[in-house]
Amino acid sequence: MVAGLPDNGGAYFFIDRDQGSALTLTLWTSEAAALKSDETADKSRESTIAATGVRLLERGRFEVVGKV
Repeated sequence: MVAGLPDNGGAYFFIDRDQGSALTLTLWTSEAAALKSDETADKSRESTIAATGVRLLERGRFEVVGKV
């Protein structure tokens, strides 16, 4: 699970039941940690897709610029 990976800053799973869509958000302590997680993330996505039959619509990388 992603929460057990080094330098993980948290993970969230959002679901819109009405639209039948979902979003996973993972946070990392640094850009280097995020880049290092890519290999594990690719394997995790593959197993999730195989287990659930969902399809990956989009993947992105964003920088946190503020916190309230």
